[in-house]
Amino acid sequence: MRLLVATGLGSSFSSHASPAASAGAGGTLSPLSNRLNDLFTAKESARVVGRRYLQLFPHEADPHLLTRLICRSERRYARLTRVDGPTLRDVLARQQRQDFRNRRIVTIDGWMLSETEARLCAIAALV
Repeated sequence: MRLLVATGLGSSFSSHASPAASAGAGGTLSPLSNRLNDLFTAKESARVVGRRYLQLFPHEADPHLLTRLICRSERRYARLTRVDGPTLRDVLARQQRQDFRNRRIVTIDGWMLSETEARLCAIAALV
């Protein structure tokens, strides 16, 4: 097994947000979904991983649902909508580490990803 954190919160995340992008079938992303999508600088790599994740978990193929699952609670969702870019990246990096500690891991093509990272990639795949 290989451990994949490379698409995550290190060099492939950017520190800026762009204007709202369209989501999948013509809808728009929520502001937080858009910010999560914009974290990746290596978007095509994230999309590849995200498409594989969605093949395994097709019931999660909705950016709004994925954003809620990443946040894990309404209170946290509200908090993350208000934090700045560096804080958002830090929170998600901690959450990724917690995922591994708590065995919330997804294996995709032999790579082990945290649920958080896989779901972030899935958002990128849907946009």
